[in-house]
Amino acid sequence: LQMASSGEVDDPSKLIEGIGWTARGDWKPSERRIPFIPRLKHIPVVIPMMFRFLFKSIWNWWHGEGIFINIFRQHLHMAHTGVPIGGIGCGSIGRDFRGGFNRFALVPGIKEVWTDNVRANQFILTVRSVTGQLITQRLLTCAKQNTSTLSAWDKAFPSSSVRYRGLFPRSWTEFTLSDLGLVVVCEQISPVIPHDYKESTLPLTNFVWHVKNNSTVDYNVSISFTWRNGTGCAQWARESVCRVRKYSDSHLEGMELAHKLRGRNVTYGVYAKRNKKRHSLSCTSFDPTGDGSSIWRSLAEDGNFEDYERMIDGYRECAVAVCAETQVVSSESGELEFVLVWNMPEIDFGKKSKVCKRRYSRFFHGPSATSEMGVHAVQKRKDWQRQIEEWQNPVINDRRLPEWYRSALFNELYYVSDGSTSWIEYEEREDHVSDHTSAHMKEWGRFGYMESWEYLMINTYDVHFYASAAFIENWPHLEVSMQLDFSEQLNREDLRLHKTLMDGETVIVKKRGRLPHDMGHPIDAPWEYTNAYCLHDTGEWKDLNLKFILASLRDYQMSIKHENPQADEVLSHLFDRSMEIIEAGKREWDVDGDGMIENGGFADQTYDIWTMTGTSAYCGSLWVAALEAARRMAEILRRKKEEASLADQVQKARGIFIKKLWNGRYFNFDETSSSIMADQLCGVWFLASVDGTTNNLLIEKEKVSSVLDTIFENNVKKFGNGKSGAANGWREDGTKDTVAIQSEEMWTGTTYSLASFYALMGDRDRCFAVAEGVYDSCWIRAGLQYQTPEAMFEWMFYRAIGYMRPLAIWNIHAALRNTESLRNYELDSTSGESLEESDLQ
Repeated sequence: LQMASSGEVDDPSKLIEGIGWTARGDWKPSERRIPFIPRLKHIPVVIPMMFRFLFKSIWNWWHGEGIFINIFRQHLHMAHTGVPIGGIGCGSIGRDFRGGFNRFALVPGIKEVWTDNVRANQFILTVRSVTGQLITQRLLTCAKQNTSTLSAWDKAFPSSSVRYRGLFPRSWTEFTLSDLGLVVVCEQISPVIPHDYKESTLPLTNFVWHVKNNSTVDYNVSISFTWRNGTGCAQWARESVCRVRKYSDSHLEGMELAHKLRGRNVTYGVYAKRNKKRHSLSCTSFDPTGDGSSIWRSLAEDGNFEDYERMIDGYRECAVAVCAETQVVSSESGELEFVLVWNMPEIDFGKKSKVCKRRYSRFFHGPSATSEMGVHAVQKRKDWQRQIEEWQNPVINDRRLPEWYRSALFNELYYVSDGSTSWIEYEEREDHVSDHTSAHMKEWGRFGYMESWEYLMINTYDVHFYASAAFIENWPHLEVSMQLDFSEQLNREDLRLHKTLMDGETVIVKKRGRLPHDMGHPIDAPWEYTNAYCLHDTGEWKDLNLKFILASLRDYQMSIKHENPQADEVLSHLFDRSMEIIEAGKREWDVDGDGMIENGGFADQTYDIWTMTGTSAYCGSLWVAALEAARRMAEILRRKKEEASLADQVQKARGIFIKKLWNGRYFNFDETSSSIMADQLCGVWFLASVDGTTNNLLIEKEKVSSVLDTIFENNVKKFGNGKSGAANGWREDGTKDTVAIQSEEMWTGTTYSLASFYALMGDRDRCFAVAEGVYDSCWIRAGLQYQTPEAMFEWMFYRAIGYMRPLAIWNIHAALRNTESLRNYELDSTSGESLEESDLQ
């Protein structure tokens, strides 16, 4: 089924069959979910923070600065979200799986979750007899829309006649006209390709329409693609005068619409591919604020725009259209192909202190860049399909893997495109950046993505730690770019003062010798001004810096040593930064001098409203693992003195960790609580994932097995009937831990990471049982597909839709590849012969 889509398809209905997220046009989620509301007992803690937040929001607004979160405006999900369109870091556009375009993310850091389906952005189907009589004309959508404009476009598809399958970066939407014997399927392809750093950057999407005529009569079929200026946001609908231009060459024909979006030039290109087989093209422009009757009538009468070519130029609101017409004879198929390009090569962030060039402008630039990308898209589309299939097929066709997982693994990658990402050129060396970091970013670019659509911070490091698996597996140069970027921030400082929202303490924004929490707010000149987060003083956080040490070892092992001719120099740089962190940690965090760090009695780690006191399982395991990661780096670099010292520190810290927290079944949450934390062995898990094996675990394997057994029996099986992932915390007496908001949540990304730990331990069944809870609760029951939240509660609530941490599902992929748990698993009786070893790669 996958391979069939590379050429003209005899039966396009088969494209809807196969692995992916599937739904019918009238699908509705079985669970009603809304943004979370805290328990009554938590409100006294939250109220002071809300007042501080209100005052800071007003102050920041007055001074033209952003705040990292708007707690008074939580984002609502859209239950009909489909696969978004666009490459990586070039701006993306959301889709309604029923046929609409919505929720643009062309402006850096802004995901327009408040915009509905744009009325003027449509595909229109016109079916006429071979003698020219209109048989039917309708919009190729069944999505809900505002009909105050273009009211003449009054006929949409019945929802029961629409089917959908999404498998990022592609999707297929089927529209069936049973009375005419016609089936029309739209195949959507965005060039998101692993280990590709050119095609994956492109701001475009191909739409290939497959038409099957199952009737006994011939039809003239035309499909028109219409598009307007702006994004659907009223703020930018009339920002500038629109300039319209027709484009035509031997490859395609279409219209280009140039205007401004938040002060920056953007050109939409709407094109149809030329095809000599019974195929004609025509295009026009029109007023998207009118009733649309003229363009609708032209299609109905002629099936094209040949007698309605208009060049509406100089208006503040304008739309363009291109029509492709073909004859589809009885029992045969036809194919019509369109391309949408959005060319916004230069961007700036809120303070507009610096203009940045998007990565793709390295390859396509100048006044003809939009049309050149359109031509490139029709020329390369089949290559992109083939490359995507070669990447996905080994997983999709492996019946030993559950169907939901084969869908989830690729669909969760939607966030690398739709996470308000910015992939920009690094052109000017910054004073604080070393030569090797500068060289790497000049070659591969600087990359940033938002923690969440509503948590406005770029590259939030404590969260990226989990999500980074998706990058190191698929775009390792981007992961290394982010890691090196953070390494250069360690010894920078920002002496500005701000008040923490949780306790009102006045602190400096960024301390020297501490990793920043994030690379800044998209409104506040990110990378120049870091640490947009101000709930706590993250200079006192224990996990951020330790995660940097672990990721440094992982990135070296999986990418740097294979790709960088100066690998030892880069590793030396990362090791020196790691040792600075360790020495500072021993001085400032090891309060009693026993070789193990202590938490500060507040939420000083990624669980930022869940207090840890004394030695904690979470940060303690990260400390032991970070020491061991540093020891391994010293060993590689042949720094024997540091290696020997670190080896002693590992042994000492591990002994104290076990002595303080091991209770015979699992590690206590901290020195004051025996809560069962799902993420209690985070450091042990990460180091095992670097090794790809559990043969060299930091903690005895028997203890690790006992911990995982305990978590599965409590946090997993007792939470949401065992079908909703792993609750962050669970009480020893078998009840839910509600001591904090986050203790009772299920975090999607940490649940995926936990599942990968079971896979590393050879327990494939529990791996999938744990991870399926995320996919089933979010994607199947709650209508949260392509907007996976940070957290799900057992019932009713979710928190922070469109979040980076669920990319952690790629930890499962790596664990299954690197261990024997999949290779030795008995094949499903329907799977046929076993796969070759290379297929598992």
